[in-house]
Amino acid sequence: METFRQGDKDVRWYVMADDDTVLMVDSLVEVLAKYDHTKSYYVGSNSESVKSNFDFSFDMAFGGAGYDLSYPLAEALSTKLDGCLLSAHPQTPFLSLHHIDTIDPIFPSMDRSESINRLMKAVKIDQFCLLQQIICYHRQSNWSLSISWGYSAYIYENIIPRSI
Repeated sequence: METFRQGDKDVRWYVMADDDTVLMVDSLVEVLAKYDHTKSYYVGSNSESVKSNFDFSFDMAFGGAGYDLSYPLAEALSTKLDGCLLSAHPQTPFLSLHHIDTIDPIFPSMDRSESINRLMKAVKIDQFCLLQQIICYHRQSNWSLSISWGYSAYIYENIIPRSI
């Protein structure tokens, strides 16, 4: 966000990658050209490490290989980043789960026992961030930004929960 805050107005994309990453610039430019840089986009890919994908989810772009933010998304996040990322918030650890035998499974595609076993695998990895979620709103665009476990980010093109 420091780069965005420098005030360059002719920027279309912010490309972030670790210092040990090699970028294929021509390919990157070709891929980004497929997106409308005047709209909010987060573009990235899974890690080349199967273990990292397994540990952090196969469904999201993350890590040192890099990701790209369009100018409007960087602009929207620039004033909210410190206030909405999980790492910037005091964490309220998940301490207990009452009536586990009567609630619906946490993972809907599993039965209760399988769901509890899956949850306990996550507990072994990082119980202090387990079930943590922060939701921020960008009211001008009517968007919600959900950040879970400190690295999983989703943008919803509506306010969640919807205002009544």
